[in-house]
Amino acid sequence: MDKKTDTVPGTIVWIAPFYNRSGYGIGARSMATALYKTGARIKIIPVNEVAPGIDDCDMDLIWSLEKTPIVPPVTNIITHVPSMNWFKIELPDPHIHIMDTMFDSSVQGNLPPAEWMKVFEKVDQVWLMVEPEKEKFIAAGLPVEKIQLVRWPHHWLDNPLLPSPCPEPSGQDKPFRFLSIAMFQPRRRWDTLIEAYLEEFKENDKVELYLKVNYPSWHCSPGKPRKDFHELVRSLKGKTGSKAKILIDEEIGTRLGIVALIDSCNAYVSTDTATTAPASEARVRHRMVIIPWGLGVGMPPDQVIPVDPDARIPLNDEMLQYQPHHQEAFMPMLHVKDVREAMRAVYEMTLEKRKENSILSASIVPETKQCVAEAIDAIHMAWQIKNRTDGIQIDSSQRIKWEGAQLTSHSLALINRELCLQLIDAGHEVSIIRYEENDVAFDGDVRFEKIVAHTHK
Repeated sequence: MDKKTDTVPGTIVWIAPFYNRSGYGIGARSMATALYKTGARIKIIPVNEVAPGIDDCDMDLIWSLEKTPIVPPVTNIITHVPSMNWFKIELPDPHIHIMDTMFDSSVQGNLPPAEWMKVFEKVDQVWLMVEPEKEKFIAAGLPVEKIQLVRWPHHWLDNPLLPSPCPEPSGQDKPFRFLSIAMFQPRRRWDTLIEAYLEEFKENDKVELYLKVNYPSWHCSPGKPRKDFHELVRSLKGKTGSKAKILIDEEIGTRLGIVALIDSCNAYVSTDTATTAPASEARVRHRMVIIPWGLGVGMPPDQVIPVDPDARIPLNDEMLQYQPHHQEAFMPMLHVKDVREAMRAVYEMTLEKRKENSILSASIVPETKQCVAEAIDAIHMAWQIKNRTDGIQIDSSQRIKWEGAQLTSHSLALINRELCLQLIDAGHEVSIIRYEENDVAFDGDVRFEKIVAHTHK
């Protein structure tokens, strides 16, 4: 990054589910942490419930960012589903709003909800993750100049809390494990995944499908999602007459437990309508990924499931109880035969070939510095547009705390005060914390009076 784009003036006020294990929570934690490490001033405002087991990041740092004082100008970033409620939080001027979001089936044809457009009218910029999603947001009426493609830094790259990726498990006594991790709802298309698996491996006792599942808390009938899921598995076993093994894991566990679970599999499979965190996590852990076309990387070395643009059904009332913001949307479908073929191709691939593909796939995940550069450039662009339209002048000065002797008669004090005077004269906000009592007379010396004025400021 060049000198002009490696800092963000003022404070980034971030609204997100920072203590949640959702994709929004993961993305917000990783981006806020990465920007903080560049020297950006981050103030977080957590929303949604607090989830247990988040042990794959520095949660002490995240918690400390709640206490950051707000210094204008303010860049407000909202990592969540668009809602007018986010604008009820009062922010000092000048400020801008950035909506960091996604619509979980726009990549495969749906337009984002019409009510979202009213929210976008109030924001200065919208961050999206992939180009196909951008096309659908534009088709829905979002001005192209408001859109920036900004990817989240991967929370498992260069992470000292994680062990190194381990080789794919193998051996005569070890079944070939397909893994999928998700909250159960129609957009996961687990009906197609489970049927495809049961049909393709119905007589094979050397394979298993491991489903780690949780359930939407917002469903209007508590307990029904779990009942629906178990009924789905039971009915598809009956329909196919298959003896292929399915393992169901409903334990919350921990984030490091997810690491171990991914390491235990031979291939990760997602039939979702959108990019989800576990697919990229599997790439980082050097596992083959089976994924529908257009999601994330969605190309070799991933094993791609073809997407038929005409395979779609309207969402009925029961589906909308799971996905209430999909009103008037359709449900993109996958063909069972396409999912079967994709799973079979990975199963029959040699161990060496899967290893080669998984290492290549991991290398495609963007580095943290790339994602941070995208975010900082997007923030600067939003402020430039704000400046042109509203005539706002942004103060690019820095807030600096300088600890050390100042008005004492030794060489280190001389160096400290000369450097501080240059920073003060350059317009930076300097607060001096002195270690020793002053023994240099400063009455009448304008330069020394500046040091006194900035001591414990």
